[in-house]
Amino acid sequence: MEGISLYTCGTVPIYALYRARAVILSVLFCGHVGASFSTYARQQTPPKPLDISRWANKRIMMIGAHPDDIEYFAGGTLAQIQRLDINISVSNLIVTNGNAGGLCYNSTGFQPPDYVCEQEELAFLRRREMLAAGEFLGAKNIWRCGFDDGMLISYHESMVRERISAFVRHWQPHVVITHFPYPNWDNPPTCNGNCTDVNKRWDDLGYHPDHKRVGMHVLNTCYGSGSAADNNKLFNGLFDAAGLRAWQAEELYFFAISASQPITHYISMDEDTIHTKSTALAKHHSQYPTPPEESVRWVGERIAEAVVERGGDDGHRKSSAGLFYEAYQAFF
Repeated sequence: MEGISLYTCGTVPIYALYRARAVILSVLFCGHVGASFSTYARQQTPPKPLDISRWANKRIMMIGAHPDDIEYFAGGTLAQIQRLDINISVSNLIVTNGNAGGLCYNSTGFQPPDYVCEQEELAFLRRREMLAAGEFLGAKNIWRCGFDDGMLISYHESMVRERISAFVRHWQPHVVITHFPYPNWDNPPTCNGNCTDVNKRWDDLGYHPDHKRVGMHVLNTCYGSGSAADNNKLFNGLFDAAGLRAWQAEELYFFAISASQPITHYISMDEDTIHTKSTALAKHHSQYPTPPEESVRWVGERIAEAVVERGGDDGHRKSSAGLFYEAYQAFF
């Protein structure tokens, strides 16, 4: 079952192709985004190492869609920030409560297969897990907006953006790091059936509706004077009633995982960093019954391949063998 629906933007057609189980939407904004992200990505300068030391004495805000997203996309970066010990203050903001996925458990172990794991119980467990993981990696604050997992597309943007704006204005971060606001079709959940090992697959890293929505909400919250964080006349109750003044972050980064997405910076993970990241993820016990070190390595290798393909490592390396990276796109 498939059909084509045609939209137009001036004289430029926009095609949306609907298929069973999937919707592939390709949008051309009146010639504004005529080139694909793949083309755009390859036109940029080679990625360079992320110099964390220049964030000394600054505040960082990590914004993730789900309780374990920050540790999965940026756990190695946070481990290195903690190791440097140069007064970088990190706060985590989790936009959903994570109540749509995971295994319930108690002090004696996981619940049996026939156990009804209610959304409320799962949200409670995941709240405790995000606190444990965030504290393990040195976060000073671990906040949660509390929206239902998997349902961000159904909440009006003004509601989500106001809540994110409140935390941004309160913490006043110099640097904000969050999800890429567009789908990454190069990283489908099971590599289109080619990744059969549960520890060597993309799962929902390349595309999850909540990831994309959070990325776009954060972009609209932080970008310029028209943003919600940097304008007291938007969501004026934040200022009038709560005294939360407008704030403009100095830098905004998106998580990056493949060469078809713009990659501007990367960090290299050594064995200690990989172990620390895996241990942090294991705090999310409902998601990872055991530390997912093999998965962390596999994803890190794939990201290293993307960085080397884009000319990272000063362009000297011909192979990414033995490298494990996390990567980012600096938007501003």
